[in-house]
Amino acid sequence: QLVSPVYNDLAFIVSTDHTPLDAFKFVVKVYHGGSLIKTLKYDRWPHGPYIQADVHRMLETRFAPVPQNLALATGAAKFNLVHTTFAGYEVEFSEEDANVALSDTTVAASGYTFNAAIKYLDWIDFDYNDFNMHPGTQSRFLTNSPKTIKIRENEVAELGFISLSKKANNALITTYDAAGAVIAATQIDNTVYGGTSDSISQALGLLCGPYHLGYSIITAGVAKYTVELRDSTTAISEAFTFVIDRECSRNSPFRLHFLNRWGRFDSFTFTGGHKRSLKFNKSKYQKFTGYTDLDTMQWTNQGYARGTVAFDTEETEQYALSSGWLSEEESDWLQELVGSPEVYWQAEPGTPKKLIAVNITDESYEVKNYAGKKLFSLAVNMQLAQPNYRQRA
Repeated sequence: QLVSPVYNDLAFIVSTDHTPLDAFKFVVKVYHGGSLIKTLKYDRWPHGPYIQADVHRMLETRFAPVPQNLALATGAAKFNLVHTTFAGYEVEFSEEDANVALSDTTVAASGYTFNAAIKYLDWIDFDYNDFNMHPGTQSRFLTNSPKTIKIRENEVAELGFISLSKKANNALITTYDAAGAVIAATQIDNTVYGGTSDSISQALGLLCGPYHLGYSIITAGVAKYTVELRDSTTAISEAFTFVIDRECSRNSPFRLHFLNRWGRFDSFTFTGGHKRSLKFNKSKYQKFTGYTDLDTMQWTNQGYARGTVAFDTEETEQYALSSGWLSEEESDWLQELVGSPEVYWQAEPGTPKKLIAVNITDESYEVKNYAGKKLFSLAVNMQLAQPNYRQRA
């Protein structure tokens, strides 16, 4: 396919019609973003004049997503580049004998990869056109989240997307009151297209949380709003609905942003309470105490002498979080949070710039449904990814 998830197989079958040679090799060169990143050499398979070359592991290391857009201040542009999540690649195949290239044997293949790790059953049916925003379709955003999401007035959210032909020219934000009547329809233009970053603007993110949309759009009377991408006046994406959660709670909300399977950051707020604890990992040694006073020649042992010495103390801050009541869709989706390698805590709801790296420590997850339980919630455990240290004794 033209666009492939980089954490799934990206394999090529290459054959030769050359007479077998003693020092024959297939040569595979992998380019990413125009730069040569790896050269591999293969022997022919013993049962046929061909090889299978899977290059996705060479491309993986070029991706390093960070939630930098979520940390942008209010008033920032709504459409933004999402760095290190999407790039072109080229694979060049040639043949050599005894390190000497054979003439007229070079062929090449090219395409794009993006920072996705798709489940096997989804990968075998994957069609990039389902996600490629272009006229005549209503393509998917890069998320498995429910299409209706609760969000608080001071929270941030981003929807990621791909448009190879760069047709996502604007976003339409339609706000509704509690009775379902339309309050306003606001168009937000995509200013990345045609700008200095136009050449790398096939993969973008749309900041669509109330914090970035601002109070001029998300007024006090807004109960919910929808988001969709358009080429000009025609929708080319699915529609997402954000329901404003103004419910007061005695519990402090915990907003987490996590790398989803499609290589972008989803967000969820835990509102069911939390417990905070500290874990101490201490390295110790046993010290000989006491000494001989050379003036009196008497053995002296001070009361404050320390026999067991903690020479290294690592302190890790931990939280046990509980969600509110979940839908089946949310329960299925949030398995991606527990398994995500990149999770960030929006530590101060009113200050999206303060994102703290955390790790989810749970090693299993139960996807719940209404058939098993009428009401259910989610409990997860997380710890700050950066430990603290104490003085050495």
